[in-house]
Amino acid sequence: MIRKFITVFCLYFFFLPYVIATPIVFDLRSDLIESIDEQATFELTKNDITATLSTSVGVLNRTSSSFGVNATGSGDATSLIDDGSGIAEFIQIQFNKAIRLLDFTVSSFGSGDSGLLSVNNLAIFEINNTGLNSLNNLFINDGDILSLSFISGNGFSFDSFTVSEISVDEPGSGILLISVLIILFVRKYLRLKYLPEVNLNLN
Repeated sequence: MIRKFITVFCLYFFFLPYVIATPIVFDLRSDLIESIDEQATFELTKNDITATLSTSVGVLNRTSSSFGVNATGSGDATSLIDDGSGIAEFIQIQFNKAIRLLDFTVSSFGSGDSGLLSVNNLAIFEINNTGLNSLNNLFINDGDILSLSFISGNGFSFDSFTVSEISVDEPGSGILLISVLIILFVRKYLRLKYLPEVNLNLN
């Protein structure tokens, strides 16, 4: 019983800081974006999570079918992440709190197109196909810089991304768990201590 108590106690407090909340989808092709795009940076807030999107090679631009960067110069696909103007475009995202990146969606990929997802300039995921790209709960701390950048081809659209907040469980639930485990331990101890002795007379 003592071993079970210690095991449950340790597992609970090991995973306590990493309770994953409900997934939150940031849709970059929604009508809401149309009212705040055409600038180099803007914020999106959902469920107390604020994502700050930015680029330094133009302005962020949303259309009914795509979202990307409108860079200065001719030849640019104004709502894709590309290099039509001679500059490899990218979009950066920072969050106001620690999150887990669950997935992201891109579109308008051609056969020779590719992109890169990175965190703090560390390559994480190479993008080669249109559609949903699932990630294994990629941890992003507040202040980290998540980047989606162009590598080759004609460019692609950054459609959406899904995150979940990493929240610390309420202290009350921890106290309740400890109380229950203590009661179970005491009951088991008393049961063993006060079991009636059985005398076997083999005469």
